[in-house]
Amino acid sequence: MTMRDELPRSRSPYTAVDEPGRHLPYPSGWFCLARSRELAPGKVLTRRFMGEDIVLYRTRDGRSRAVRPYCPHLGAHLGAGGTVEDQNLVCPFHRFAFAPDGTCVGTPDGPPPRARLQQHTISERNGFLFVWYAPDGAAPSWDVPDTAQDGVVATPPGARKSAPTPRRSSRTPSTTGICPSCTRWPWRNSPHR
Repeated sequence: MTMRDELPRSRSPYTAVDEPGRHLPYPSGWFCLARSRELAPGKVLTRRFMGEDIVLYRTRDGRSRAVRPYCPHLGAHLGAGGTVEDQNLVCPFHRFAFAPDGTCVGTPDGPPPRARLQQHTISERNGFLFVWYAPDGAAPSWDVPDTAQDGVVATPPGARKSAPTPRRSSRTPSTTGICPSCTRWPWRNSPHR
C-alpha cells in the first residue's frame, strides 16, 4: 500500500463549498449590478447576485427597485416577462401588480391578497446601480460614496448611448499577418495588397 492509497478521496479541491447548504462567504457591502442607463423607465432586468437571480426595474417616474425574482402567488419569475405598468411591477403569469414598496396592489380577479415581494436595498450613484448585501441581513452600515468630478456629466437613465467608433489596429500587416482592410488571413492573399 502506498501513501496515495491511504489518503482520503475527495470529489474536488473545493469540498468545503461543494457540500449541500454551504455557500461562498460573501462580505457585507454594496455590489454593482448594472449601469443606470441600462435600466430605462419601465424596463425590467434580471441579474445574478450572490448565486441567485435578482430583478431590477425602474418605475415610470424613475425610481429604481431591486426585488427577489419570484412572485409570491405561484412563483413565476418576474424577470421573464414581467412588465412595469405606471409604478407597479406586474407578474407575467396571473398579472398580480406590486407597488414599489413590494405590496400587492392589484389582481385581475378581486381584491389583492396580502402577498408581498421581498426587496433588496438599492442605491443609484455615479451612473451605477448598487445592491446591498449582508450575510446576516443587516441594514447598510455605510453609503456608496459620490465620486462625481467637475466637468463629468452622468448619463441620465434611459438615455441612448452612441454607437462606438470602430478602431483600426495600429499594427502593420507584417506583424499580424492579417489584412487591415478586409481582415483576411494571410495578408499576401488579400486583394488590397
